[in-house]
Amino acid sequence: MRYFKIPEPYRGLLSIFLIILVALGISFSIRVFFVQSFSVDGESMQPSYHNGDYLLVDKFSYKVSSPSRGDVVVLKYPEDPSQVHIKRIVGLPNETVIIEDGVVKIKQPNSDATITLNEPYISATQQTEPFYTVSSFPLGNDEYFVLGDNRTNSTDSRAYYDETPTPLYRDLIVGKVLVRLWPLSDISFASTPQYPLE
Repeated sequence: MRYFKIPEPYRGLLSIFLIILVALGISFSIRVFFVQSFSVDGESMQPSYHNGDYLLVDKFSYKVSSPSRGDVVVLKYPEDPSQVHIKRIVGLPNETVIIEDGVVKIKQPNSDATITLNEPYISATQQTEPFYTVSSFPLGNDEYFVLGDNRTNSTDSRAYYDETPTPLYRDLIVGKVLVRLWPLSDISFASTPQYPLE
């Protein structure tokens, strides 16, 4: 059997090319399946995240578990999936989110009681007000309700439910924020708050 022999001067170049190809393949796989970078554009998540913050987003966790209340997530804008937003999950599937008296309340399935969310991540001077005339948002089996931490300057689920509601389905959630990498003075891992109704 005859083998094709690569001339000596080209062996080194081929090795370098193969190393670069493998590195690109690994990098692509990590980006597609595990993590993705994201740069915050706008003020909707202040004071938690600011314009220009550079984040790493965990794309893998939601392939094996469900999003949790309090997770800060990157999502595709329901009315135009080519756009991406960063918001915080406050309502889970089959719950009803009620915005009333400047606060967010949750009514869980098979319960008539409403529980007010304690939200320490929003400014103490801010209130949560509904958009339009809609203040009660019943969620379906695969629907989530998200809000920006900067409640007076955020296009979020309050805006998704206008005259023609476009719920945020799970498959529009790209992943959850894992760590802030920039600015260097604010490097930190994201944490999910605990709520009394869990």
